[in-house]
Formats: sequence, C-alpha cells, structure tokens
Amino acid sequence: MFPAMIVCIDYFDSINKDFTITSGDDSKHLTNSKHYIGLAFDVRSRELSDIEKFNFRIYFTERLDNCFYFLQESDHFHIQYDESVSETPWP
Repeated sequence: MFPAMIVCIDYFDSINKDFTITSGDDSKHLTNSKHYIGLAFDVRSRELSDIEKFNFRIYFTERLDNCFYFLQESDHFHIQYDESVSETPWP
C-alpha cells in the first residue's frame, strides 16, 4: 500500500491540502473487506473541490498500474490493492 500512499501524499501536497487517512485496518467494514488485511485505506475528501477530486483520480490512476482499485465515495476515497490483476505480489 505504500506506493499508493506516496502518490496520495504527492497529490495533496501539490494542491496544498492536508492528506488524512480516515481508515486503515481499524473501524467497521464489510466482512471480507481488504481493510482487515492491510490492503485498503480510506482518504478524506471533504476538503476537496469537485475539480480537485476529479484531478486526484486522474493523478492516482496515471501513476499506478491497474492493481489498485480507486472508489470515490461521498466523503472519502477508498483505495484498495487488488492482487488479482497485479503481476506484482505486493505493492
């Protein structure tokens, strides 16, 4: 997950906004959530404008291969490693 976090930090730094992980392997998630095995984290998005959210998705997906699942939810981004599409065993 470290490469994904670095990309997130770089983007938030570039727009001068705080980067906040709102959930890692804590909190309550779906039973089979990747959060519980350290393969997912959530990033706060409420301080971002719509264009900053849009640009973040582009920034993220351009810098990492398709082994990361990126989902924009109402108040956060869910970022998850998907080993089923990766040639790398661990990011």
